[in-house]
Amino acid sequence: MKNNSVHLIGTLTRDIELSKNSKGNSFVRFSLACIRDNKPFTDFINCIAFGEVANALCNIFIVLPEQLL
Repeated sequence: MKNNSVHLIGTLTRDIELSKNSKGNSFVRFSLACIRDNKPFTDFINCIAFGEVANALCNIFIVLPEQLL
């Protein structure tokens, strides 16, 4: 069984929100602004990441934000 994957390149438009569900699993919500190729349009995409990916995103964007700016 293969998983689908999507690679988005964009700008974070709001802070990453770390949450836990009723079972204690981590997830994060964030939004990206992605500019379309050769078009003057911007798409705003709401994203959710779960588990280890969620924890990694929090470590990157919450713990070290001054190093990313």
